[in-house]
Amino acid sequence: MNKKLSAIFLFLLSTNILAKNATILWIPPAKLNLDEIEISSIAVTADCSISSSTISNISSKNEIIFSMPERDFVSVLYFPTSVKIDYINAMQDDPYFFALKLNRERKLCEEKNISQSAIVSLYGDLSDLQISLFKSLGYKWAPVGEHIQKNDCVYDYEGFKMPVFTLFSSTWQVINSTCPFFVVDDSISNTISTEALTAIYSSPEINLITARQAIELSTPSALSKEELSFYPWIRYSEYLNREEIYMYLSALSSVRKDIVVFLNSHPDKENEIMNAYSEAKSIIHKLQMAKDEEIEGIEEETIEKLSYIYQSMSRPVPAFVYKPFLRQNKEISYSIHQNTNSLIFSSTDIYKSIREFSISRNEKGGLIFSIRKSTISTIGDIAIYIDINSATGAGNTSILNGVKEKLYVKNAWDYAIELKDGKAFLYRYSFLSMSKIRHIKILSNNDTLTFQTTFGDLPQNFEKWKYILINSKDGKIIDGIYKEINSGSLYPL
Repeated sequence: MNKKLSAIFLFLLSTNILAKNATILWIPPAKLNLDEIEISSIAVTADCSISSSTISNISSKNEIIFSMPERDFVSVLYFPTSVKIDYINAMQDDPYFFALKLNRERKLCEEKNISQSAIVSLYGDLSDLQISLFKSLGYKWAPVGEHIQKNDCVYDYEGFKMPVFTLFSSTWQVINSTCPFFVVDDSISNTISTEALTAIYSSPEINLITARQAIELSTPSALSKEELSFYPWIRYSEYLNREEIYMYLSALSSVRKDIVVFLNSHPDKENEIMNAYSEAKSIIHKLQMAKDEEIEGIEEETIEKLSYIYQSMSRPVPAFVYKPFLRQNKEISYSIHQNTNSLIFSSTDIYKSIREFSISRNEKGGLIFSIRKSTISTIGDIAIYIDINSATGAGNTSILNGVKEKLYVKNAWDYAIELKDGKAFLYRYSFLSMSKIRHIKILSNNDTLTFQTTFGDLPQNFEKWKYILINSKDGKIIDGIYKEINSGSLYPL
């Protein structure tokens, strides 16, 4: 690096009054050695939990705004807020655990005689509950991602300021932007964005100021509780890229609830238990990087670390700790046959309510859906869910007909077909909302139901999509075409 990096967590400052004012939020990797980075005598933001002589050396010279202690983005998943990311909402909210951890880290800062005015919620989305907690602990502002409807630079909710940070792409972007706030997010990376940070610091056209200064220069737009809705800036799909991580997050959610209950009556054990939890949570990063053949070894490590938490609480280790939630059950009750013009799911279990489900293309480019029902099983409400891209964070994980389970996040549906009253209702989910495209008459012939879409109703390449078919009654799943249900999530074949 040609010039010194001048941000540990946030803000760089220069004196070129002719340049464009900008504030840079840098979220470094989970593991960072501050002693390897030179700090210039300008405003910086650092992490209070970092034990480094660098912090003490600069704290007397600079205005330091300390932020969230753990920089990997899953450190805040136990307090999800984003209604736009369904798989986060599938996690259990743990506001009490969140408050416990946040207060614990704030005490750490106070022990170092460091005051805090800002807090970074790493995925850039805030709820009124989080803001209330932040305010109670003395925080004045927190960065957010772009608002779902508005285009202002700074927002205000009951005195709490929320500057809008955009992912940094180039110095040209900074110079031409109407807002001064940018984020360089290395939280899910093993490396530092050295090139980007160097470009920012060395550009004569950028005048780096602190976030506090930028906020004071702005005119915030007031938001109501109902308007607290922001797009996350974090790259979810690049991090939660395997189902084992999702399953482990669900397990940790149960552990956190047990920890909160225990510490209510055993506050003297807080340090030991929270340290043990942090060790267990560190496995998430291993899962992200693991090869398939390494999963079994990581499974053994999860059992060891989760068991230790319960042993430290003198509690019996719950059965789910020993459940193979990383190694998935591969038993399948349907076989799949595919050719150039059709896709057929055939049951290998005579007690399944759906004996066969097929999709084929008609002469006009539409699709023919055919469902052959069992004559010995209950048929209730049937719905078909279609995932056209297997993209994490895209589509809808919610299931129709009052079913409480969810679809696995990577296979959320883009199109759904609900069979009701002799008709097939076709739905599309896009831009965070569900819309009905049209309804189609169902032809019934003995035990077989058939209906056809027209060209343009659905995209092409049906043979490459993922399908889940669910037969339910009164909100309860009877059975269907899917690989399994694990921790409340349905996985496709």
